[in-house]
Amino acid sequence: MHYSTCLIIASLFVLASIPGCSSQSSIDIASNLTVFAASSSFEAFQVIGSEFELLHPGVQIDFSFAGSSTLRAQLELGAVADLFVSANERQMALAYQADLLLASPRLIAFNNLAVVVPSGSKQVATLKDLTAPDIRIVIALPEVPVGAYARLALARMDGAPGFGEEFSDNVLNNVVSQEGNVRHVIAKVLLGEADAAIVYRSDLAGSSSDRIDAITIPPRFNVEARYLGAVTQNAPNLELAKDFLDFILSETSQKILQDYGFVEVAQ
Repeated sequence: MHYSTCLIIASLFVLASIPGCSSQSSIDIASNLTVFAASSSFEAFQVIGSEFELLHPGVQIDFSFAGSSTLRAQLELGAVADLFVSANERQMALAYQADLLLASPRLIAFNNLAVVVPSGSKQVATLKDLTAPDIRIVIALPEVPVGAYARLALARMDGAPGFGEEFSDNVLNNVVSQEGNVRHVIAKVLLGEADAAIVYRSDLAGSSSDRIDAITIPPRFNVEARYLGAVTQNAPNLELAKDFLDFILSETSQKILQDYGFVEVAQ
């Protein structure tokens, strides 16, 4: 091979090894963003993620949706994620105490609870019907935010006019299943395996909304679920994670959250 040809090949090899000179840009190499997010944010975050990807060509957001307690436990066990979104403050506080977060979490949205029943149900029409004999109720596990919120809301009804002193105990006696996240809870109703379930109000705006009816939980009994987001301590794509968290707080994303039933959003 001619000397000049060898020199050209060698030069190309060196250039390819220099950042910014390869055929694949740095954003292509580090384009995947992993987001651990509460199950209740599933449909809204899918839309928010798509909007972010449109604004950032070459970026792909990989969501992992589960109960906030499950996601926090996975992070503690070494799972790698860029961003953690929790449906309550407790799980985020535990993550912060375990030094899993880069900085203090940011408030991104609010939610509250509702009771869902199969569309057209005649078995459960009011909150009081939750204590009727043979009513099958599904809630989340107590360590899951929506499960903890459900128990708190029921406890607030104890002794209220028309409910009785042991209302919450009577409702919990009708619980036939406790699930690990809110999507599994609502699935039991959709599959006909439950007569009622306690979920987030935002779940009423999902793709299954035409198959369920809602029973409102009055504000004096309801809870305010606070959704928080934080970049993780060992985020592989730190700057991109910060950008996405900022985007969740943007006017565009906040409008999407409202469209998907989040009652009040952070300003």
